[in-house]
Amino acid sequence: RKSLNVVITRDLLNYFSKVISVHPLADLTEKKRKFKESFFIANNINKTHTFYEFKSGNQNAIRILEPFLFFYYQIKMIRKLYKIIKNENINFIKSGDLLYAGLISYLLSKLTNVKYFVRVGSNNNKIREVTKKPMQKKFYRFIFIEKFFENLIIKNATHLFPANSDNLNFVKSYNHSNDKLTTIRYGPLINDNHYIDPKKRKISIDEIIKIKEKNKLVILCIARLEKEKLVEDVINVFKKLVKVKNDINLYIIGDGSLKYQLLKQINQNNLTDKAFIVSNKNQDWIYEMLTITTLVISPHTGRALCEAALAGSLIVAYDIDWQKEIIIHNQTGMLTEYKNIKQLFDFSKKIVLNKKHYQYLGVNLRKKALELLDKQKTINDEIKVYNNFIK
Repeated sequence: RKSLNVVITRDLLNYFSKVISVHPLADLTEKKRKFKESFFIANNINKTHTFYEFKSGNQNAIRILEPFLFFYYQIKMIRKLYKIIKNENINFIKSGDLLYAGLISYLLSKLTNVKYFVRVGSNNNKIREVTKKPMQKKFYRFIFIEKFFENLIIKNATHLFPANSDNLNFVKSYNHSNDKLTTIRYGPLINDNHYIDPKKRKISIDEIIKIKEKNKLVILCIARLEKEKLVEDVINVFKKLVKVKNDINLYIIGDGSLKYQLLKQINQNNLTDKAFIVSNKNQDWIYEMLTITTLVISPHTGRALCEAALAGSLIVAYDIDWQKEIIIHNQTGMLTEYKNIKQLFDFSKKIVLNKKHYQYLGVNLRKKALELLDKQKTINDEIKVYNNFIK
């Protein structure tokens, strides 16, 4: 998806001479999970970065054996990583979340005495309030079990990096100490294209050119198609907008377990010629699509909201998670009460019917985004933390 920067920025502009990225369950989403020559694959990206993909252990075995195979191969993975940490003289372990990756980091830290750090990119409590399920239900099974391990991982981490103020408050609900909390925002994870001035952006992808040539207003939603992202609310708003202004199209970029349910919702509302789920797209496609977009509806998004903000988009968003940090009502966008579909529709209608009047929101939003998502500042803030623990 042309998101290689997500991996290669982990060296913090050469602060680290060696970075090993690990996916502990690389075959989890494959329909037929089976091994070829090895239970892991090592991809050498460049002289600094290596990416290890480990398999979960399902070799089309009898279902009753799957949990045993899973744990067997995960233990093999931990042994492999233990050797790598020792042989490569690894200084730090960093987890991308508080859940399974966090647990692996915690175990490796205990085995090797290497300090571990955790990036916190979501408010898990708020997501669980919506889904009524654990974040990783196949592994943790019950919310109280998941929260137990979250607490264990937070309490033992050397330092934690919440991605925004909302995530910071979530961590504080477990740990009230500010001494090991530093907010590290999305900046380095965002493709450089999104930082280009919207006035200087060019459209070159044929599919985007054809969409632009339709000469219709474009409404965009970029999100995982999962329950907590509330994409069904976007479709409900769109079906009302069509009655107000007919020459509009909705494009939903993303994939997930609710895809076919959402397609059914589109079909039942007779919107198949106006609303499209285009699945996951690469960064170039998203960058160009944002350039021709009239309105972005953001029920609950993270990096996608950053990308839209840097494009100077007109955005209507729910007041959830970190969204109110960047969307200040009537200054940088329009913010509605959480799950208030009527407000989401009313504000969206205002922009669709009079987009020129609201252009100032997009201008203000880009300025705020450039300040909030400053890559160099974010990298420097993280380096300061590591410097405190260099022996």
